[in-house]
Formats: sequence, C-alpha cells, structure tokens
Amino acid sequence: MRPITRSHVAWAFVLVAVFAASVAAQDTPTPSKPCRDALCAVVFDWGNGQSAAGFATDRRYGSPSDFEAVLRQTLSDKGFRLAERNGDAKLTVLLRLSMMSAICDFMPGTNTDRSCQTVRDVALSFANADPAVKNIGSTRLNNRCGANDQVMTAVQFGRLTADFIQYLIEGEQNHLTRPAAKC
Repeated sequence: MRPITRSHVAWAFVLVAVFAASVAAQDTPTPSKPCRDALCAVVFDWGNGQSAAGFATDRRYGSPSDFEAVLRQTLSDKGFRLAERNGDAKLTVLLRLSMMSAICDFMPGTNTDRSCQTVRDVALSFANADPAVKNIGSTRLNNRCGANDQVMTAVQFGRLTADFIQYLIEGEQNHLTRPAAKC
C-alpha cells in the first residue's frame, strides 16, 4: 500500500471543488408561472360567429362587452400578462359563453318580466403550449346566486370568472380559496 502524499490530498481537493461547481451549475430552473412569466391569450366564443358587440346592452344586467372588459381588467390587475392573439401566448384560455333570458324585476312577484338577457354560463378550456407547466382541466361556471332565479350582472360574472381563472391557474401552488358568487 502506497502512502498518501500531499499531492494526493491536493488532487482530492481539486476533484471535490470541480464536482461541487458542476453540481451548482446543474440547478434545476424554477418553473415558469403561466400568464405571469409568459403571455396568455383570452379568447371569447359567443357562438354562431357572434361577438359581444352583437348583443344589446340589457337594462338590468349590462352588456356582454362589459363582461369581456371587466374580465380582462381583473386579470391584468392581478398581474396576468394578456395577449390578443393565440400565436403570442404560451397558454390560451378559451371562454365559450351562452346567453339566457332572465328576470327583469328587482322584486320578483306576479307578472314577472323575463325579457332581460344575460350570460347563462361560461365553459373554460385551457390550451397549454409549455410542457413544463401542469395542464389545466376544463370547467363550466353557471351564472347564479343562491336561488335559481337570481343571477349576476355581466360585470359581477366577469369578475367571478376572472377570479376562477386565477384559481385554476395558480390556486394549488398559492393556496387560494375557491371563488364564490357574490350578488
């Protein structure tokens, strides 16, 4: 058996230093945060080739354009980076919306008027182009408050939908509470 010399000890320190430097260089990158680190596209599908502008402003519930505007603004206020086109985005949020007739009376009673129009529900679908990000499942939100005959305005439902989008994208890692309808 050969004795350990100072040169052997020096080589051992050099090897440990090189190994430590290579391990430090291989740190795993932090996962990207969808809609914060990269752009997200928000696409509205009102059915039959229509847009929100194709629907009239309702005297009680507001306009579908208000729904779109408040949803985008709420997500932007939460720090989300939004794109107008799918090609610019890593994550695309597709919102399929449908309209319904709703009660116009503030105090429902006899002879209830159902000539008002508002958003009935929204189906949320997510298309993810970033393989490092967990896929998000589709879900449907219904516009109602407590009783089946009470619904939110376009602005209220737009805010709830934006809160729900944030919850679906970041809720698990940020420990967010599930949003609830407030009328």
